[in-house]
Amino acid sequence: MEEGLPPAKPLPLTFEYELPEDAEVTIQLSDATGRVVRILVAQAERRGGRNIERWDGLDSDGKVLKPGEYIWKGLYHKPLSTKFILSAHNSGQPPYKTDDNTGGWGGDHGVSTTVCPAGDTMLLAWNICESGWGIIKTDLAGKKIWGSKQSATYLATDGKRIFAAGDYGYEGGKVVKVFDLQDCRPLNYGNGKPQLEAPPGGDDASNEITGLAYHNGRIYVSYRASNLVSAFDAEQGTLVGSWPVPSPGRMAVCPDGSLAVISGKDVVSFKDGVVKTWIREHLDEPRGIAVAADGTVYVANAAKMQCVSVFDKEGKFLKTIGKMGGRPARGRYESDGILEPGGIGLDKNGRLWVAETLDSPKRQSVWDTATGKLVQEFFGASAYFGWAWVDPRHPDELYCHNVLWKVDLDTGSCVPYSTIWRATEPNMIRAPTPDGYGGHFRVITARDGKQFGWGMVDYSHMLYIRDGDLFKPFAGTIRVAFGQYGSGILYPVMKEIYERTKADAFLWQDQNDDQTVQTEELTVSPAGRGEVVFNWID
Repeated sequence: MEEGLPPAKPLPLTFEYELPEDAEVTIQLSDATGRVVRILVAQAERRGGRNIERWDGLDSDGKVLKPGEYIWKGLYHKPLSTKFILSAHNSGQPPYKTDDNTGGWGGDHGVSTTVCPAGDTMLLAWNICESGWGIIKTDLAGKKIWGSKQSATYLATDGKRIFAAGDYGYEGGKVVKVFDLQDCRPLNYGNGKPQLEAPPGGDDASNEITGLAYHNGRIYVSYRASNLVSAFDAEQGTLVGSWPVPSPGRMAVCPDGSLAVISGKDVVSFKDGVVKTWIREHLDEPRGIAVAADGTVYVANAAKMQCVSVFDKEGKFLKTIGKMGGRPARGRYESDGILEPGGIGLDKNGRLWVAETLDSPKRQSVWDTATGKLVQEFFGASAYFGWAWVDPRHPDELYCHNVLWKVDLDTGSCVPYSTIWRATEPNMIRAPTPDGYGGHFRVITARDGKQFGWGMVDYSHMLYIRDGDLFKPFAGTIRVAFGQYGSGILYPVMKEIYERTKADAFLWQDQNDDQTVQTEELTVSPAGRGEVVFNWID
């Protein structure tokens, strides 16, 4: 034999069969009881027609089979392949990454924060990004052109560059960075620095940026904690001046060159250092603002209104976009409502884009300003380990990112149906962590038809039961952990019992069906942090 090569193992036993076509073949050998004793061929390619298989007479453990009767059984099939059908909670076209950077959608950890018109395109931002993209550029139909790892809460552009602030991710920094609009390459200002520094005299808290706008060679930056609006030379990156504005937030440029500035609960006009009260009515915790070429003003409201108020150039109220009160925080999804809006902007065609600043789902919506009707909506991106789950008893339902999606595998459609749970009070049990790192949500159906869900909240196990469109938490563990991977005392009501027991984990069971933690519902976990066994009774 050739040196270094082991001799071929003798395969003295043979059998023949006919295949009607080229295929992949699996053949198993079973004893008289039907027990599989050897897999002879495992998904191997074979040609159509006569085939001969050889066998050494051994079982799966390498032992010689005892004399007796054995049966071989085989199956054949075309080679297995994959076919993309649909994606949940990701509006990328396609939803997965591509080499040319046009696939996929937004940031994984963060939420949608703002939108920014840029000629024939739009810029969309998320505040935290580890996987995915913190800023993406799309066409006006929402097709992604490129994505960047840079995250942002506020965006502005001069048509050639992007000015970005409010990165709460891995880059961070309370500064205004500059990027190329064509591909989001980092740039420097004329002074050689890659960022605008806050005005002197501030500290870490007062330098928090709360608004950003560009006009006529200047970048305007809001500092709410300092009650300042500062202007910087957009080319050189040097400070031009700062002016007092009460509690300034997001800003938009008006046709006459003035700035419309959210100021506390009002909207003021700011020009040449002069502040004038402008709009005070039909506002409710204003979060975002945009001004059309004809002077029409759009203001996004949070709090109870959860819609966009529309005013003429004189500040007279005209109408609202999105239904009053917004869509429900949990339960049945209603696409004609807005929830927790942030930055807004008007595209080249006059349509209003709205960034909704919360999860489950992450959403940007596009509205016809004439009719007030929803035109389009975009979702995502999911957290890394963006797990989805299908209960085999309900194949038309898919769970992803705490949203129940209705799916049709034949047509490839996937639409949000319900936000399965969201805490609306400080001591209410939180929704399960949407990613696989913390234990993604799983659903099973019991024999009596009831559906139960399991997920993790701050790395603690929690059980949920389906009630209509909701999955309500009813029992689980609550850990107390501090540090990078701990949220401390997750529910304020637990402060006293933790101080008294110093336990690092508690068992919780809802006693009054309010999904809210009460002290009497807590027991110190005898198994320690997050370790508990439930006795399941079907």
